[in-house]
Amino acid sequence: MPNVVYTCGAIVHGERLVVPYGFSDTGVAVAHLRLADLLDALLSNRPMPATGAH
Repeated sequence: MPNVVYTCGAIVHGERLVVPYGFSDTGVAVAHLRLADLLDALLSNRPMPATGAH
């Protein structure tokens, strides 16, 4: 299915959230971000800045 991201979970590693995902039935990647940044964005109701997957 095009334009769809599939994730089946995440793991906390130190102070980071690691999220493996598949996209458009064509590939896989891993996104990661600092938990503090995620919590700040959620609590302030502001969007997270876009970053590349690693």
